[in-house]
Amino acid sequence: MPPAFSYNIAVKNTNQRNRIWLEILVVLLLLAVFIAPRASDLDRFLTIDEGLWMYHSSQFYYAIGQREFENTFQRFHPGVTMMWSGMLGFIAEYPEFRGIGQGYLDSGIKLGEFLLEQGESPLDILAAGRAFVVAQNALVFLIAYWAARKLLPFSITAAAFAILSLEPFFVSLTQILQMDGLMASYMFASILALLAFLYGGDEGRPVWRRGAWLWVSGALAGAAVLTKAPAVFLLPYTGLMLTIRLIEQRDFSFRAILRQIVAPGLVW
Repeated sequence: MPPAFSYNIAVKNTNQRNRIWLEILVVLLLLAVFIAPRASDLDRFLTIDEGLWMYHSSQFYYAIGQREFENTFQRFHPGVTMMWSGMLGFIAEYPEFRGIGQGYLDSGIKLGEFLLEQGESPLDILAAGRAFVVAQNALVFLIAYWAARKLLPFSITAAAFAILSLEPFFVSLTQILQMDGLMASYMFASILALLAFLYGGDEGRPVWRRGAWLWVSGALAGAAVLTKAPAVFLLPYTGLMLTIRLIEQRDFSFRAILRQIVAPGLVW
């Protein structure tokens, strides 16, 4: 191998490693920027809906502790991921709640009174639950970033996610024990994962060879629906996007429909 050729390969490999490390550094910075405004002063304020979801989380936790799983149903929303976050707040601050025999409480007011009688701070428990909400949103934010990188250049993706992570309304809704912010995060990441599957550059490969992003999209959609029922919108949206992709390829054979719509739709 000529020395000049070997040198060019070495330089190319070094540059590639440098780009990888640069992107890792930027991702860590983005994660810090995302978490910092959401994780600070979580025990300094209270919103109206959170009292209700803290109450539902407490009854959810108690039902699991008593192995009375039929009582884990609290609301039709269904708010499952939110109740898991609230329950983890109880586990972190007051794990004994699940089994000290107080029974199911009638309201959030009764819950607050009971916690104060036990010498526990409702706001500290709420803040712990909020921390788990922030952690969920941060994880989904990372997944969304990597999905976006399948579609956009590094600089554009980094700039877009930096702006998104600091958007005030999004910051406020993704740090509280309330469903809308978490549902939005899951839906956003699910859509990006679906687009990564459809337009991420692996279109020529079979579904089962390029389907990782499709699985991710479906899992995130499931979490979104478990968070709040309106996320079921993702079902027709996904069907529409699969159909649009088929139309773009201009192949309307039965095999193409099976391969491009039916198979990925079932996987999703």
